[in-house]
Amino acid sequence: MTFKCFIHKFETEEISEWDGHNEDKEHTVEGIAPCNLCGFSTEFSFKGKVKAGKTPCVCKECKENL
Repeated sequence: MTFKCFIHKFETEEISEWDGHNEDKEHTVEGIAPCNLCGFSTEFSFKGKVKAGKTPCVCKECKENL
């Protein structure tokens, strides 16, 4: 499988290189995932650097409590 980032013109077949790219460069990540704080499923949008194995998802209610 080939991982491609068209924004930075980067591609690799190695998951470790892909994870490194996402940790080094800013990307926009959108989707639905469990909130990292309460665990309830929520839609999210995040722009920034993402650590391997981490989903940058915090629901609206938890954000208000931070």
